[in-house]
Amino acid sequence: LQAGGNEPLVFDRGIPDIVAYSDCFDLVRGAELKAAELYRYHSTVFFLPSWEAIYEHDDDRKMSFEDAKAFGANLKSVYQKLGYQLLELPCVSVEERAAIILSHIGEAKPL
Repeated sequence: LQAGGNEPLVFDRGIPDIVAYSDCFDLVRGAELKAAELYRYHSTVFFLPSWEAIYEHDDDRKMSFEDAKAFGANLKSVYQKLGYQLLELPCVSVEERAAIILSHIGEAKPL
């Protein structure tokens, strides 16, 4: 995709996630909050809640499920406080989630 094109871009993480990570590690919010307020994404954000059935504790996921769930709740709050509308995806198959996302992207209006 080229910058400035009309194709939608979907990000796995966003600047507001850094705000939530600051909270997670008891860091003072600073530049990341200013960046999250300045550099905006589409007003609707897809939110995937914690899902214990598929959560795996491994070398990349060091948090317990309960800690990950608390992080997710804070992350949700951060996005809401920044004025984003959250579209929470159900705990269904990857294919079903992808279909939901593609359906909404097709309906989305550009910024």
